[in-house]
Order: sequence, then C-alpha cells, then structure tokens
Amino acid sequence: MIEEHGPSILFLPSPRLTKANLVKASEALGAIAGQLGLSNQELRDRARNVIVAELEEKDESGRFPRISS
Repeated sequence: MIEEHGPSILFLPSPRLTKANLVKASEALGAIAGQLGLSNQELRDRARNVIVAELEEKDESGRFPRISS
C-alpha cells in the first residue's frame, strides 16, 4: 500500500472472533497428525522433542521440569 500510495497510515479493521474460530486442541492435533501421516502420540512426541531441544539449547530446561522429564 505504501509503495503504491506513498507515505500513508493504514488503518486495520478490528478483529472479530466467532465460535467458528474456536477449535478443540485435540481436533487440531488430529488434523495435523493426519496430514503428516502420524498418530497423535507420534506428533506429541515430536513436538515435545523439539521443545526440549530448544530449552536445552537456551539452557532453560531446568525451568520446565515437566517438559524435560
């Protein structure tokens, strides 16, 4: 927009949420797992491994013992 119109102020509309925007976490996990060809537990395990690796890399694993164990 700025490229096309020059220096400008762009007003964005207020976000509106409805019940259609609410998805159960288990349903979202199932959909993602299905797209990746994994079971829900495999996806959870992979996600946990990524989180643990990030925490260890940042030397923060002690702050979240439930995740790291």
